[in-house]
Amino acid sequence: MRAPTAFLPLQKSVIMIRMKMFLLCVFVFLTADIACAMVTSPNLTMMKKPETVTSKLHVGDPVPVFSSTGLAGQAVDLGSIVGEKPLLLVFWTSWCKDCPPKLRQVKDAVAALGKDSLVVVGVNVGMDDTEEKARAFIKENKMMYPNVFDKTGELSEKYQLNKVFSLIMVSKDGTILMRMNNVPIIDDSVIEMLNTFVRPAEQK
Repeated sequence: MRAPTAFLPLQKSVIMIRMKMFLLCVFVFLTADIACAMVTSPNLTMMKKPETVTSKLHVGDPVPVFSSTGLAGQAVDLGSIVGEKPLLLVFWTSWCKDCPPKLRQVKDAVAALGKDSLVVVGVNVGMDDTEEKARAFIKENKMMYPNVFDKTGELSEKYQLNKVFSLIMVSKDGTILMRMNNVPIIDDSVIEMLNTFVRPAEQK
């Protein structure tokens, strides 16, 4: 049975609308497919931006070394220390409220271990700090070991620091033995552990 002539224009309009919707869907699908290919294919210019991969610094890894001028004007070269004695790296800032008591604990720990048994090097991480404030802080807290100022943030990045106060203990051969971030307290158990690191031969 034929449709009435009056309805033919309406039917054609419906068909045209459906065709347009179909073509629009095809266009959207193809566009999305091409976009995905541009993101995932290495042969196309619009590539997904690669994620930055930062290598982690773990216990057992070789310690990164640096050479710098200390805040007292002396040369500080970790490369010349590694291989000679165990090393304790102390990371701090002058505005860190917890740093003074923890630095006193470090001083007591080093005294208990014997000041000649290891080398201590301090690093002011430089964030929101100045060399003048750092020098005043060193004097006030009687930090008798070499301290450097990380003006550019290079050392903070090298040692992957995210908190102060922090400690890194390094063996005589340059292996990282311990990392302590935001150290809560340096008690007898920590001193005993440091003593094990400093005098491994005597523990056998």
